Amino acid sequence: MAEPMPTVSSLFIYPIKSCQGLSLTEMQFGARGPLLDRNWMVVDGAGRFITQRECPRLALVQPTLEGDRLTVHCQGFDSLPIPAGGEQRTEVRVWNFTGPAVDLGADVTAWFTRVLRTPARLVRFDEAVHRATSTRHTDLTSEVTFSDGYPALLVSLESLGDLNRRLTAPLPMNRFRPNIVVRDCPPFAEDTWSRIEAPDLELAVVKPCTRCAITTVNQQTGETGKEPLRTLATFRKTDDGVIFGQNCVHTGPGTLRIGDELHVE
Repeated sequence: MAEPMPTVSSLFIYPIKSCQGLSLTEMQFGARGPLLDRNWMVVDGAGRFITQRECPRLALVQPTLEGDRLTVHCQGFDSLPIPAGGEQRTEVRVWNFTGPAVDLGADVTAWFTRVLRTPARLVRFDEAVHRATSTRHTDLTSEVTFSDGYPALLVSLESLGDLNRRLTAPLPMNRFRPNIVVRDCPPFAEDTWSRIEAPDLELAVVKPCTRCAITTVNQQTGETGKEPLRTLATFRKTDDGVIFGQNCVHTGPGTLRIGDELHVE
């Protein structure tokens, strides 16, 4: 009997960087990766990006989308429709990238500042900006919006299952914030893949994802702990750090769907 092929199990985008994600049945890839993924970002007064590393309460913010119109929700606060934004630009920073973004105004600033209990503004990616991915690990050229470095993150269910067997209390996949979750492969098989072909999309596997303190944040409560980093460090530690999942670059526009069988090299 033929071995089962790796298959797409679930798909997620995170419209606002470091806030809750949205589950999709199909994911469209444009020039900058999954459409509307990390298209918005929370920044401090100096324009520097804020994540759950510094502000775990970001996990409590739930975005919803109607088309490309964003609304934000948080228990205990009124929901807020986010304006499309006008001509006001502000300089923002994501790691070593600095560039203009669309500032979404005082009302939105007030909402995020109340919810997060720290001064915070919301910005939208400026479509006129070109933010290229690093070519340190691949010759492929691509662009991203406000993601950390690459357009998509892939993790297998089997890898999570292997980790959970080592933990006292199993953790959900949302701790790792993947875009693409696959199944029907050995644990950590994605570490060995270089190229993935789906029926309507091709991905290059670029580099392992080095995990940070965001994985220790409970995505429902915003509370922090020591797992899974403490356990991952016992068997997934490299010179670059603790790794889990693989960063991917798409070779062109396309669509990925739940149930797609994947040909891998």
